[in-house]
Amino acid sequence: ALGQRVWFVEGEGPKLEPVRSAEDLARLDRGRAMAVLAPVFETVRRLRRELPPATALIGFAGSPWTVATYMVEGTSGHDFARTKDFAYGEETAFGRLIA
Repeated sequence: ALGQRVWFVEGEGPKLEPVRSAEDLARLDRGRAMAVLAPVFETVRRLRRELPPATALIGFAGSPWTVATYMVEGTSGHDFARTKDFAYGEETAFGRLIA
């Protein structure tokens, strides 16, 4: 939704073009996120209307830290060294990423 390149590798999961600097972050387009995600929100609204009131609708979304680690590491990680480097080395930019 932000314009970051994402693809999936069978048996490995998602891969992302890494965001590791303020320059990389500047290439992302926050303005398009709501438009790109509109069909998802509409699907949830429609599904909620169709389900009986007593039926829970449960979804999943990663926390800001989890999403940031995928965006910075480019994949799932173990020690998150690149993410920590970015967080401590470029605090302002990393704060924008988390936000």
